[in-house]
Amino acid sequence: MRTVAYDLGKRKTTLSEVHDGAVVARRTVRRISELHRDLGTQAPPARVAIEACRDAWAVHDLLAQWGNEVVVVDTTRVRQLGVGR
Repeated sequence: MRTVAYDLGKRKTTLSEVHDGAVVARRTVRRISELHRDLGTQAPPARVAIEACRDAWAVHDLLAQWGNEVVVVDTTRVRQLGVGR
């Protein structure tokens, strides 16, 4: 299963796909609808990690509906997971 980190931003959102500890793909989108290409029903399923925020649960539900395994991560623990390295 693919592993994707999803960084929700106010003006843009970044997806980073990781394989064997290295980023193998990175993409920036401005609308949630643009995610369908990478995480939609036609794409291979992914385990997607997103930081907890106001919009996280709506995004969680959409990505899960598309067949992905979505994990909402507590923002106080993202550094422990290696986010930002």
